[in-house]
Amino acid sequence: MVNNEVILKDILLKMNYDPSKTLNENIQEQGSADIFVDQRAMYLAGIEYNDYKTQQWEASNKSLKQIGEWLQDPHVLLPLGALIVTVATGGIGGLVVAGLLEAADVALYIEEGDYTSAGLGAIFLLIPGAQLVRRLGVGEITEKQIKTLINKVSKGLDLTPFERKIIQAIDDNKNWIRPQVLKGTAKGLSKAVLMKSVGKKSAQVFIHTLLRLSQAGLLSWKFGWRVAALGGVFLTTLQMGKILGVGLENWSRVAVELPDSYVMLDQRQKAEVRKELAQEVIEASYQNNIQTEILKASEEVINYSDEKKVEDINKVLNDIDQELDDLL
Repeated sequence: MVNNEVILKDILLKMNYDPSKTLNENIQEQGSADIFVDQRAMYLAGIEYNDYKTQQWEASNKSLKQIGEWLQDPHVLLPLGALIVTVATGGIGGLVVAGLLEAADVALYIEEGDYTSAGLGAIFLLIPGAQLVRRLGVGEITEKQIKTLINKVSKGLDLTPFERKIIQAIDDNKNWIRPQVLKGTAKGLSKAVLMKSVGKKSAQVFIHTLLRLSQAGLLSWKFGWRVAALGGVFLTTLQMGKILGVGLENWSRVAVELPDSYVMLDQRQKAEVRKELAQEVIEASYQNNIQTEILKASEEVINYSDEKKVEDINKVLNDIDQELDDLL
């Protein structure tokens, strides 16, 4: 049996077909099937189609405004901006995000103060592409389509039916999307600060960073490794910090117990151990297994934290990032 509705949809598509675009792009951008179905539904409901489209336009604009307002929250913007600018400028080698956009595509909008466009970009940057597309449920979305969408939003241009569908899907899933963006920011920043501390080639800076990560709840206070400087004894970062004279504000190192193999040494021997330990810490900072263990522990905490906790984590990570910059 022939379906007249399908035939009419196909006719509408062919009438407005743009040969410079693929079939899928024509279907998505024209929204021809939606136009036919919506017009018929509006007619049967006694609603003017133009009024219906106006309502859609107002709804998507409201959603876009909320995205912009959310990103302007300092708990979101400062850590996110720090991460995106760092990645976009190549400040951290090997830091890769799994989204559909590049960091440079988003950094520009942040620098221009266009938070609505930046907020949209951050969603497609920090949430893994396949996971986000599956969640939105609007069909395949390409990098080119996303860039076009964000560019239109930035310039205040009208959106196609498919683009409005994306905006509506984002709004419908905002309670899922926001935590994902925050967690993506936290994971990226935790790696950024770790790599930045490694780049300082300073034992004191690296230990300070690990202590700050522990303070943020991302790393166990018992984290450490065996050091040759004391004959292969296991030292926590707290113990290394005490030996190397590294602590945290409003925190006393006196309560940290050191192994007898260090306590029993004379001052000259302790100075030699400190020198050897400092070199070992620098060498350890470059070891993939130690970096992996730190990032794995951080990521696990982030994954199981609620939205408020991740906001707090991002604040601390942003503070650490600034502290490391101040050491330049």
